[in-house]
Amino acid sequence: MSEEKELKTEELILEAAEKVFINKGFAATKTTEIAKEAGVTHAMLHYYFRTKENLFNIVFQNKVQLLANSFFSVVHQDKSFTEIIGSAIEHHFDFIKENPELGLFIINEINSNEKNSKIWSDIAVPIFSNAVSSIKQMIDTEVQKGTIRPIDPVDFVQTVVSLNIFPFISKPLFKNLRHVSDKEYEKFSEQQKKENIRLVLLMLKP
Repeated sequence: MSEEKELKTEELILEAAEKVFINKGFAATKTTEIAKEAGVTHAMLHYYFRTKENLFNIVFQNKVQLLANSFFSVVHQDKSFTEIIGSAIEHHFDFIKENPELGLFIINEINSNEKNSKIWSDIAVPIFSNAVSSIKQMIDTEVQKGTIRPIDPVDFVQTVVSLNIFPFISKPLFKNLRHVSDKEYEKFSEQQKKENIRLVLLMLKP
């Protein structure tokens, strides 16, 4: 088998594993399901990744890295404080919208296995600490200017993340309560994104 074909097969297996693990979780997933989803034999999956644990660890680490960077990738942009905050909220909201199951998947796997908690700490905490330090510097600068009130940067991030995640966690309840279609909910989510930016900027006012 050529190197290119081997890489493609690995990618197919990883893509299938992501889908099945996120949908069912580690404990309920069988490697035969992943092999079927990827369109490969079970023996081939074993050849590339040996065990379910090895395959899961790769998927979990990739998803932790992705989630950890979802809010902070725009923090270091050369823009005004208001523009950076607006861009960060919008970027994070869109990420959650595209990956609505990801947060719960990571939380559930951390709660079910201490080893996953260490992976989260090793990968996400340095990214988080770095970004919070940058946010603190921006907040301190704006507080000195008198443009915003003092606020703990960790509390600030937690508020933003909570505002952005809730519409997608509550989507089934909201759709059932209001009897809205997917298209109508899409419109609502775009309005909610703008509202979250407005609420956060309002919260920061002195």
